[in-house]
Amino acid sequence: MIKETLKKCVYYKDKRNIILCLIALITLSIIIIKIASLNYNTNYDNLEKNLKEINALNGEELALKVQETIKNNIDDYLKEYSIYYNLDGNKVVEFARNITENYNINLNDVGGRITSDNVEGQAMMFVYYLSRNQLSKSLSEYGLSSDYFKTNYDMITLGENQALRSGLTFSQFLGKVCDNLGMDKNYLLSISYLETGKNTSGLALRSNNFGGLRGSGEYFTYESPEKGIIAFVVNLKGYEKYNLTSIYELSGIYTHGNKYNPSNTWVSSVYKYYDDIVNNPSEYFLVEGM
Repeated sequence: MIKETLKKCVYYKDKRNIILCLIALITLSIIIIKIASLNYNTNYDNLEKNLKEINALNGEELALKVQETIKNNIDDYLKEYSIYYNLDGNKVVEFARNITENYNINLNDVGGRITSDNVEGQAMMFVYYLSRNQLSKSLSEYGLSSDYFKTNYDMITLGENQALRSGLTFSQFLGKVCDNLGMDKNYLLSISYLETGKNTSGLALRSNNFGGLRGSGEYFTYESPEKGIIAFVVNLKGYEKYNLTSIYELSGIYTHGNKYNPSNTWVSSVYKYYDDIVNNPSEYFLVEGM
């Protein structure tokens, strides 16, 4: 109808056809505007939809990349701490990924009693309990034994410069382990220095025993300084079961096995180291921004 009316507007000049022509043009204009508006809205809606899909996809890809980075970090930490226990890092990683369904299960959930809030601490404690066959399940339940993970025995002791294989000093590594387990590194380093004469005792230099740890009347020997440091910190972490409220109660447990029998001499000696450590943290620990 519109097409025919437009033709009549061209060939006939009567008033009626002119009016029809104008009406047709107005109607056509309205239709065109509505179609354009519809197309615009449709295109805009599609664009917005596409942008949302793109953002969602990017978000998923980003989340996957973050997850993969975390998993790779766990692998690296497991390999690092495996070295300190003379364990095959690749076997440890493979085993950890298998029993956690590629780390979809937290390492804390398959480890032992003491857990950590950060990835490195979780990996550290997993290796600690694995080396002792004290995971939540025995290795025999997985058809394995401790020997499966072991490498050649390699005894490494703390050198004169007290530098470790990671490049950290004794105190820096101890501080990191304390941070992993939520322990006060100032106190623990002070206790270790007191017990070993600041790492000059034969027990520290030859046995990597930095806290006078012993069992069945004999002092423990650890095959690496890092393993000895972790054992020292984990041992004191275990004291939390005594619900200690002060360094004096800790002194009672540490010296007499009874928190109600403190040693003032021991406490005073600890504080001599403690005061220097607290006032000079960068000399002992890794300090952010320095």
